Amino acid sequence: MRSYWPAIIVSFIGHGVLVFLAVWGWEATYKKTEVKKPSYIKASLVELKPKVKPKTEVKNIPAPKPKPKPKPKKDDSKKRDLEKKKQQQLAEKKRREAEQKRKNQLAKKKAEEARKLKEKKERERKERERRAAEEKRREQAQKQQEELERQALAKALAAEKAQLEAERQAAEDAATVESYSALIADKVERNWSRPPSARNGMQVTLRIHLVPTGQVVGVSVLKSSGDSIFDDKAVRAVKKAERFPELQALPSRIFEQQFRVFKFEFSPEDLRQ
Repeated sequence: MRSYWPAIIVSFIGHGVLVFLAVWGWEATYKKTEVKKPSYIKASLVELKPKVKPKTEVKNIPAPKPKPKPKPKKDDSKKRDLEKKKQQQLAEKKRREAEQKRKNQLAKKKAEEARKLKEKKERERKERERRAAEEKRREQAQKQQEELERQALAKALAAEKAQLEAERQAAEDAATVESYSALIADKVERNWSRPPSARNGMQVTLRIHLVPTGQVVGVSVLKSSGDSIFDDKAVRAVKKAERFPELQALPSRIFEQQFRVFKFEFSPEDLRQ
């Protein structure tokens, strides 16, 4: 604004002069003017000759140096416009750089937020997968534990059942063995011939070998009664029976366990006192 002050001052002075002239001319219209007759002047052509200066001798006086012409003032308006334009361009450049910097910072901030959000989602996904895997492992462990408990319970029940079945079977087998043993004892006793030396309380233990058909294939004395004649009569009675066909009805398991080779204690009831 400082460079425009001379032009502003000149403008104000010119407007003031115009206003003054306008006012003065308006007042002059009211004055009466006298009309004078023009006077005529005879004109003649006069030739003007340039004056010639007399020559003067100047001795030993140096001629004065010509004053340097004042340099014309440069027009500063173009320089100011150029400077203003440069300043505007610089300001525009700074504004664009600032805007670009702001955009870069905003983009960087958004990229950082996107990266953090992605990492957060990735952590959440991994945490979900970890929890799901942990839950699956717990369920599998629980199922395995339940299966082990079920198997243990089933095994315990099976063992208890097997034990009960074995006890029942053993009781049945014992009853069966006792029944067939009594049958064999009855048949041997019927074939026994009592010796004169036999006395009440005598008992001989025999080992009898049979085959599944009930056929007697061997007899021997395990424990004597103390009377050889009594023992011999007992052996003869078994051999005389020859065969016990009732044993064919036995299950092979009971026969093999109890009657393939078995001890037979012979103690007849009709002995003398």
